[in-house]
Amino acid sequence: MVDSALEERIRLSVVEGLTRVIASNPKLSRFSDIKVNSDPRVSGHSRVFHAVATDPVTEQCRYLAVKKYHHPDVPDAENEDFDLAFVRAHDPGTLLVTEATNYEWLSRRVTMVNEKGKEVPSYLAPNYSGSDSLSKILVTRHMDGDLLHNLIKNALEVDFPALFISGLKDVARLNGLSNAPENLARYVIDPSEMRVKAALQASREKEVLKANFARIYHILSGDAATGQPFSMQDVNRKLGIASNSLEGLTQDVHEKLRAIEEPVRIMHHDTNGKNIIVRPPEKGFANRFIDLESLGPGPRMTDIASYCIILSKGSNYVISSDQFFDYLTMYLTYESAWRDRDPEKIKRLNSLADPRDFSIESGMGREEYVTAASEFFLRAILKTMKLSGSAAREMQFANDREQVVINPPETWSKDMNGLYHMVEHGLMPLIGVSDKAPEFRAAFYAIGNAANRLGYDINPDTLKVIGSGNHPGARFLISMPGSPVSNGNGGSGSSA
Repeated sequence: MVDSALEERIRLSVVEGLTRVIASNPKLSRFSDIKVNSDPRVSGHSRVFHAVATDPVTEQCRYLAVKKYHHPDVPDAENEDFDLAFVRAHDPGTLLVTEATNYEWLSRRVTMVNEKGKEVPSYLAPNYSGSDSLSKILVTRHMDGDLLHNLIKNALEVDFPALFISGLKDVARLNGLSNAPENLARYVIDPSEMRVKAALQASREKEVLKANFARIYHILSGDAATGQPFSMQDVNRKLGIASNSLEGLTQDVHEKLRAIEEPVRIMHHDTNGKNIIVRPPEKGFANRFIDLESLGPGPRMTDIASYCIILSKGSNYVISSDQFFDYLTMYLTYESAWRDRDPEKIKRLNSLADPRDFSIESGMGREEYVTAASEFFLRAILKTMKLSGSAAREMQFANDREQVVINPPETWSKDMNGLYHMVEHGLMPLIGVSDKAPEFRAAFYAIGNAANRLGYDINPDTLKVIGSGNHPGARFLISMPGSPVSNGNGGSGSSA
């Protein structure tokens, strides 16, 4: 049951904080008449309100989005230490400072070059208006448009490819411009420190991964269905000791990922359809990204993997498509062009009607492409498991707010098998050309092994093929003409 009195106190604190933000912003200070809606969009750690600020003299209005952070659900005492990583990652004060910094950079300092050769704003995020540390709010301009998630949800199946490609181009634009040398030089972290920051983040994510593993096990083992409360001690007891323990499985995955040394870029880390605002055509360039609280250094394929997994509603529709490798080539080609801030190449890419044409424009060699594809699948699999862990946690702590489970438990094994099927049949036949093939195979195997220990049902024969690299069709498939892999000379890769 919703506590109406509490919700009204929260709304009034938002009004007070917004009043201070507007008064301190020279561009907004005359818009002193403030109204804030009483029906915010609620997540596990924030509420997003819409507000109207009016100039009492001219009656002109400014429409604003106000994000108020709150503490996530408090775990029970027995599992408090276990959930500490999650709680720390969602500390309201930390999120406010981080997201305010990221909005200020992305909306004000990240630029692109237009067709006339002029440096202009990137329009990657709504304009940042300010923040208030007392009320823990962040304020941006409200953007006309709809969330890509809503458009996909209500679209006919025949309309899905166009919407998907539109969002894919947006993710490529975000990743490319965010990592253009000129824009990186304006970021809060010196580019030379990015790998160190990414390593620290990976260590934190290891703890979150362990938490997700435990909650996934609680669901897939059937304990939750029989009414048994979640208990870390119980999970550890049932999984066993040494390499099969919760710590052992997590550490194995962490070490195998670290051995690959994926390239580090500035990533959004949550590029799902609810975080992309699609602007009406009459509003012009371009769609915007919101929820920048996690933006920072990370593996370079994080965002496109997250986008493909979440947008397909957990069904792996995109990844199982016959055109998936064409889509991936399209993303990599656009991302590179935006990172180079090359308006002529962007214009040329926009003129291509068929996703298959991008293999010619990519300029990538076979090894470069296969390495990127391997990184994509690693991040896609990990994102799928993270979604499952989040869903498991949500099911435990769900209260009266709307519960949204992107991929319910009955789909988890199906989704993972779909991904591992693509790894076995779409990636393993090619992976031998990568100088990191042994490391990739070891990482895929470690994650799959951990997943099966937690209760997933990944085909053991698939894991054997991946672990050994002994794919029966590898030599034949690598030499097939028409491969999506460019040979770097303007054509499809092939070998004698």
